[in-house]
Amino acid sequence: MLSGGRGVAGCAFPCKRHPTQHLWTSVCTAAKLARPSHVRQSSSNTPTPEQQAQASKPSSSRRLLLTLERSVGRSFGADDSLRSTRAFGAEVFPDLPSATTWGSMWRKLKESALSPIAAPAQQNGVSTSSPAVQGEADVQPEALKVMTVAANLRSMQEIEKRILSIVPSPAKRAEPSGASDKMSGRAADALLLVSGSHPVRTLPGSNLLLPSSLNILEASNQLKRAGAIAPTTQLWAVANPNVERDASLAEQKVAKGATLFLTQPPFDMDSFAAWVEDARARGVWESAQLVVGHPMVSSAGNLAFWMSLSSCLGKPACQQLLRQVSSAEASDKQQAEQLCAQYNERLVSQALSWDSTDGFHLMPITAKGREATQRALMPHGCLHFGAGH
Repeated sequence: MLSGGRGVAGCAFPCKRHPTQHLWTSVCTAAKLARPSHVRQSSSNTPTPEQQAQASKPSSSRRLLLTLERSVGRSFGADDSLRSTRAFGAEVFPDLPSATTWGSMWRKLKESALSPIAAPAQQNGVSTSSPAVQGEADVQPEALKVMTVAANLRSMQEIEKRILSIVPSPAKRAEPSGASDKMSGRAADALLLVSGSHPVRTLPGSNLLLPSSLNILEASNQLKRAGAIAPTTQLWAVANPNVERDASLAEQKVAKGATLFLTQPPFDMDSFAAWVEDARARGVWESAQLVVGHPMVSSAGNLAFWMSLSSCLGKPACQQLLRQVSSAEASDKQQAEQLCAQYNERLVSQALSWDSTDGFHLMPITAKGREATQRALMPHGCLHFGAGH
């Protein structure tokens, strides 16, 4: 979840920064859709049914990237069947904090106090025995390996140390296997740079004391320019258009070197579409790509979880959707499942109606959500784009 093929350098798709660059040929046979390199058209906040129907059948001139949020920790391996489809052009590993809520933080502290020997090692609010390490080397050969770097409670020195450990310099890449990246056998192709979701970061004034995603982007760019990490390393960022009033932060991130945005799922569609349009007006999509988050909602509880994580649970549009699914679930579970399926398909259709959309970031965290993703990737599924899937 957001805190966010191998081979080509720079941006994942052609853009004005890299006009000669093309999508790697082996990437994501299911995602044979990339936006045209011409200037984008204006997006509409409320597309007509005809526009949505047309968008759900993308032309062969448009290509999309599908990315997968990897399952880690106790759920490690749960996404094996999805990865075996070879539909994903990138696999994204989260950089999870030791706690994401105040309640979980207090429980962790209590467990640590009662069982200090058994407690996992912690460093500045981040588990040093990171569960993500379990599968970081296990990436499909044709997929980009994307490692998240979250500030959480780390200092800039600690952040740079993490970056250097997962994206070694060209000189270290040439060293014998295992001599450079001790966390896994394969260096990261891209970094997803985020502030992190540790609860301490919600305290007033914390943003003045702790590094931000902008700080990490700037530091990563400096490391690239200095040759400390591979110059081909892509720098990705996140956005939450459900609550961001405009795309000014995205504009700043592009200025710091971001070339692709993974977003939180669009629950407030009007706000999301307005943000996409504002980003277009600011020229963001001339230099960066938009990959829309998709949670593959499976129940009312799952929907509420994602809305809470996206900080939009209290918005009227979100409350209306949640009440609709919750009411159906209370009386007819089959109807509730149909509503979830309709939302999952509508998310894709709506996002495809925006000319700015370059792909989807799949984040199923339940068994039903993963099953829904499998169905969506099959022929006639909403995520099956073109022949050869």
